[in-house]
Amino acid sequence: IISRDSTYFSDKNIEPMEFYYYILEAIDSTGNHSKKSKQYLAAISSDNEVENDIVKIKSKYNTKKNKLTIKWDIKHTENLKGCIVFRKENDKVFKPKTGLIFYSKYIDKNLKSGINYKYQLKLYYKDGSVQKSEIIEINTN
Repeated sequence: IISRDSTYFSDKNIEPMEFYYYILEAIDSTGNHSKKSKQYLAAISSDNEVENDIVKIKSKYNTKKNKLTIKWDIKHTENLKGCIVFRKENDKVFKPKTGLIFYSKYIDKNLKSGINYKYQLKLYYKDGSVQKSEIIEINTN
């Protein structure tokens, strides 16, 4: 129970690698209860450093077809939910180019001339942790 003036809740008794579910419900001074909120899920990853599971990442740019092929190897896949390929053009922000995928190859077709492309993979695990790959940079000048 938190005070009526509070706008946040901090749970100081959580453990890494556990899932916690929270529901918000207001109770007024006469004991009336509000409708319960949707259930919220929270988790934190392990306190231990995680070794990067992306062993090798390679890219090949075909200038004639304006096509980039990215391939990677993943060391441990047993707790992997999948990965997402992100791309950034020039000075813009990284945006996802795929949904959650479980294969280790991505082909980006019809790249435009004169653009500096950057790619990064993010691996998503069942425990909620995320690992980022190194950034691959391709200049199509």
